[in-house]
Amino acid sequence: MYVVSGQGQRALPLGDVFHSVVRFEGPDRQVIWDVDPAAARAARSRIADRAGASGDLLVAAHLPGTCFGRVITGGGPRRFTAV
Repeated sequence: MYVVSGQGQRALPLGDVFHSVVRFEGPDRQVIWDVDPAAARAARSRIADRAGASGDLLVAAHLPGTCFGRVITGGGPRRFTAV
């Protein structure tokens, strides 16, 4: 995982890790492209947990209608919010 940083802020390019915003709520959901489903679930959970705790900006190439956002962890299930 790459981290882009500058001026005290960080951004995480997600690459092919997330293809839908619902995967932030339930990273255990499997898709056909998960070659190693257990490793993919673990990676999605780890990335979403860290991004939610840090407030880092996420750069998502595959999420429809948005490219930048943050993981929100309070007030219900973890979710992606566009910025």
